Amino acid sequence: MDALRRLALFDGVPDASLAQLWAQGQPQAVARGEVAFRQGAPADHCLLVVQGRLKAWAQQGDREQPVSDVWPGELVGEAALFDPAGTRTATLRAWEDSACLRLTAVDIRALSGSPALAALQRHMLVTAARRLRTTHHALRKQLRAAPETAGPAAPAPAAGGSAWSRLARFFGAVG
Repeated sequence: MDALRRLALFDGVPDASLAQLWAQGQPQAVARGEVAFRQGAPADHCLLVVQGRLKAWAQQGDREQPVSDVWPGELVGEAALFDPAGTRTATLRAWEDSACLRLTAVDIRALSGSPALAALQRHMLVTAARRLRTTHHALRKQLRAAPETAGPAAPAPAAGGSAWSRLARFFGAVG
């Protein structure tokens, strides 16, 4: 609980709201080298990293590529909150001993109206925007490098609508 208070993500969030978040989630320790979740596995929860560092890896062909580092104050696997039938898009391993708070969509809905939830929602939106920018720049770079190998402009939306429509429905349900 003290570690939550130290996260910049929760600056200004009342202790009672952080206590509610802590009580709603499930603490999860992930030892260095341990897999927190594996690419392709069912996605039923996300992790809020409270201490330590994790690293996401994506399988591409016969090799794994590092995708991102995950630091304290970051959510990882949050797509599970929007698509209960989804699967993990990467494998997450602890780069060092880490402490996380495991949260499901049910946990998030139970926090409706709390300042801690508002902080998490802001964080998810900022993270989504950053990831979209990064992906956009990477795709533009790839297109400039090899325009003849570029695929279609955008994949067809998944069942249940686009990620943005699922995100809007989710925030409408918990906001």
